[in-house]
Amino acid sequence: MRRLFASGTRALLAWGARAGVKPACGSGWLDSVMLGMTEGMLALDVEGRVIRVNSAACAMLGYEEHDLLGVAGEALLHAPRTRQPLALQVGEYMGQTCDGQAWLKCKNGGSLPVSWRYQPAWQGHELLGGVVLMRNLSRDREDDAHRRLLISALENVANGVIITDARARIKWVNAAFERMTGYSMSESVGLTPGRLLNSGAQSRAFYKNMWRTIRQGKVWHGELLNRRKDGTLYHEELTIAPVREENGRILHYVGVKQNVSKRKHSEREIHFQAHHDLLTGLANRRRLQQKLDESIPCCSGGRLLAVLFLDLDRFKPVNDRYGHHVGDQLLVAVADRLRSCVRGSDLVARLGGDEFVVLLDTIQTAEQAARVGRKILTALSQPLLLDGRDVTTSASLGIALCPHDGTDAATLLHRADQAMYRAKAAGRGRVSF
Repeated sequence: MRRLFASGTRALLAWGARAGVKPACGSGWLDSVMLGMTEGMLALDVEGRVIRVNSAACAMLGYEEHDLLGVAGEALLHAPRTRQPLALQVGEYMGQTCDGQAWLKCKNGGSLPVSWRYQPAWQGHELLGGVVLMRNLSRDREDDAHRRLLISALENVANGVIITDARARIKWVNAAFERMTGYSMSESVGLTPGRLLNSGAQSRAFYKNMWRTIRQGKVWHGELLNRRKDGTLYHEELTIAPVREENGRILHYVGVKQNVSKRKHSEREIHFQAHHDLLTGLANRRRLQQKLDESIPCCSGGRLLAVLFLDLDRFKPVNDRYGHHVGDQLLVAVADRLRSCVRGSDLVARLGGDEFVVLLDTIQTAEQAARVGRKILTALSQPLLLDGRDVTTSASLGIALCPHDGTDAATLLHRADQAMYRAKAAGRGRVSF
């Protein structure tokens, strides 16, 4: 028996060295090795019966040590689940080093999947027995199942997922990323997201801040305008999280992308409707108020702000004679002609009905405002073809100047409105201050 332990455990020396287990001095070194092993170990005699077992094997199978001593190794096989022998029998297998996988019987009646390796123990040409090392595969299978579950979840999640190495080279993308960007896995791997998707809309400072955040091990969140493979642009919401080793070194970055183009479009639509007249597309009263509040403080050092209040002459007869749909066409045509008469920095607004306001930002003289007013009246006096009919209209226009006529929005609009009524009273189709 001592010869078996002296020779049959040589296989444990190599394993113990790899596992970092140092045998104790003297005859107890085998106990030290066995105690430090996380794998199960069975020592068998030449007849294949268990003569030594470690605590890891007992814990694995649920037995006490005395339950296993003297038991034939083959008796531990769970025959209905086993496709190959455990190689613990005398004869053909006992003298060979071999390995495989098997299901072993547990004390509670269940079975356990293990991988095993058998190492024979020889004394010269005499076979003394052998040692079986066993590893519990159930945890590995649970880990594999967990990994498969995670991969499946990432693959089927609605958001795009991208995994890169520490140098931002793509290692893996999911199907949602492929649909979102138009780039397949094979086209993406090895490249950086910037090379694939950068639209040029974000500044260098934007990316510098992003990289500073994630390289510090922090999560970054923001919105980008990126470019698909087909060249079209899309808005995405991106979260990037670094993945660290235990020592803190960053190994990977995981990015989760959500296409928010529809949301951005809806936000623009809501903002537009809140600030514009739906019929003509001009600014509405709310937007005019905002623009006045922004521009009035700039009126200093000789810079003027002009408010031109415009009302169509005899608009009601057009509605009554031709119908409201022709009246609407007239308002849209007037809006187009007003736009054509002013600069891009000026604002044209419809207050309601046939009342319009033109805001001339930063002019130098009152004559500049009067010149624009006359230009507008000339443009509006030209005939319009509406619903197959020639319609001619005119307008009356009043002008108020900031800071001369007021330094707040309400006062300026009131003074311009008063000036417009003076123009009507004076015979219509003219400009009045």
